[in-house]
Amino acid sequence: MKVLNFSRKPPSLEAVQELEAHVGCALDPSFLDWLQQNNGGSPKRRMYEDSDRELYVQVFFPLASEVRNNILSESRLFDLPRFHAIIAIVGSGDRLVLDADGGDIHLMEEGRIIYLAADIVQFAERLVGDEEPDGDAIVQLAKSGDIERLRRFVADGNNIDERSGTGSTIVQMAAQGGDLPMVKACVELGASLDGVREKLRKVARFDFLKLLEELNILQKP
Repeated sequence: MKVLNFSRKPPSLEAVQELEAHVGCALDPSFLDWLQQNNGGSPKRRMYEDSDRELYVQVFFPLASEVRNNILSESRLFDLPRFHAIIAIVGSGDRLVLDADGGDIHLMEEGRIIYLAADIVQFAERLVGDEEPDGDAIVQLAKSGDIERLRRFVADGNNIDERSGTGSTIVQMAAQGGDLPMVKACVELGASLDGVREKLRKVARFDFLKLLEELNILQKP
């Protein structure tokens, strides 16, 4: 079931094993199946609804070490219960948590772990709202993480600051996705950083904004 736009290729065996070593158990089969088609990305339908709450789901993290904000890196930021891993961020800045052993999906809200769904499939079935399209070629390039493809795009005479149908540049979307190598490649190719700070603030990616400032990619205000 394809639920996310702009997903990456399925995770490598090494990436799966590294996450399993971190959480202390084998990953639940339903979540492994999910990763084959939905390895990170933005939900086509973003609103989660059940009888108790509504959540705006921003992005699911990939199991991919080349992306700075990935399942493993996010999980290492928090003191989680055994077998648990961070898999997504919601509009409030809270995280979605996977019980890797049983497959349950939880909300981590102010340090509390709140049960949401029996597995990732049940969670996805509760996503509602207008379905977002896969997007145009600029969006797909920005979300691909493919630096060689980016370089070919520019070498073919295209503008590194060309905008998507929604008005975002490649570097802005790469920053929102926490893809540091892609951001660096855009900068090396002459991309303008105008609007990057505002885009990161819009999706509450203050951690990545701080990183870009520490690396002097963005100047501190």
